[in-house]
Amino acid sequence: MTRLIPLYLVLVALCLRVDAQQSDLGSPGQLSNPSAADEVQTFRTEGRIPASFREVESGLEVVALHEDWPPMRLTQAQNPGIYGLLDVGDVLSSAAGRDLQSVEDLFDQLRLGAQPLPLQIVNIQTGMQETWTANPIPVQVPVAPGGARATGGSQVVFIHVVATDDSRLGPKIRTNIEGWKLLFDEHVASERVRQYTVLEGAECSASGIVDALSQAQVGPQDTLFLYYQGHGAYDPSAANQDPAAGHFLDFPRQDLRRGALLRAMQAKGARLTVLLTDACNGRAVMEQFPRSVQEMRVVSVEGWTGLEELLFCYRGTLDLTAASRGQFSWCTKDVGGWFTSATISALANISGGQTRSWAAAWTRIKQRTEAIYQARRDMYQQYVPDLARQPTLVPQEFVWEIQRDDPPDAPTERRMISLVVSRTVR
Repeated sequence: MTRLIPLYLVLVALCLRVDAQQSDLGSPGQLSNPSAADEVQTFRTEGRIPASFREVESGLEVVALHEDWPPMRLTQAQNPGIYGLLDVGDVLSSAAGRDLQSVEDLFDQLRLGAQPLPLQIVNIQTGMQETWTANPIPVQVPVAPGGARATGGSQVVFIHVVATDDSRLGPKIRTNIEGWKLLFDEHVASERVRQYTVLEGAECSASGIVDALSQAQVGPQDTLFLYYQGHGAYDPSAANQDPAAGHFLDFPRQDLRRGALLRAMQAKGARLTVLLTDACNGRAVMEQFPRSVQEMRVVSVEGWTGLEELLFCYRGTLDLTAASRGQFSWCTKDVGGWFTSATISALANISGGQTRSWAAAWTRIKQRTEAIYQARRDMYQQYVPDLARQPTLVPQEFVWEIQRDDPPDAPTERRMISLVVSRTVR
């Protein structure tokens, strides 16, 4: 339900609020070679709604509210003297008159910068649609240089960063190294892979990532894709103006701010930049090990595979992660990271879908993540307190600024590729 709150009560709450988690987070560092990130100096102010959503038939359902963000005021359209807050279960059906069917639709409206932003919200308690206006929280989004249109000849530079040396995570997530490699071998033509790099062991560090980025040869028509599996957390003191709200990659000796990493990636000048992370937005590791079984089938694909279409038919920047603010990401020994397993499966199966877009792929990833999470939570929450306290695992979007841009050199040959049909959890 959207709660109606008198102004004076909110002001009192803000004055009394003390952040109890900050002392538990450590001190995230900067890039050890900051010059790479400093090449991107242009920022754009863009609004954020401090919540995570899942796509439903009527719009975007609020499934998690982000702690440690400043409050976003909702003003009642018919009575500007009354305002409230979003609640879990509320559904955003439209923004500025545009129906919301995906997070991409919401980001499009936020990018236009309307203040205040008219919202149609279905109240979780009454089921009634209400009209509100919101003032989204402003953040500074780094704008990458370039953005060349497709001229053909695109290749992908893929960097997989895996914390295999970590005594808790390593044995569980190591299995995903083979999963990603098989995905690329099956779904991306070999001549389109410019570089495939795995950073594990001692190379899985802030300096290892910086070195790999500095050495990567990325052309203006290429896709730069970095996937991280390891520890993560957020620093509330660094959340202001940051689209990632202080999220950082948590390494033993030197942490790496997500924003600095994204800027370093954008400085490479790729046509499409994708940063995906399977990391906590808090701190936890699960120690229970259910068993999972995959079923596969082989299909014939003519032209682009689904993954190739995502990698070579878009330009811009995506920055996405496994867990919403205050949530833990999870992993087990049989499949590795739960989000990573869902991501590989969704990207493998997009070839068999009618809609091939990043918005559709991200929706499938979130659906599969939730399915894996709920199945295992039901089995193991009685043994793991942190799992019992977290009702859902909601992937979060930090930056979504891409455009469809079909290159002229689409493949025409027919190929046989493998799809994951189902995953059984035992």
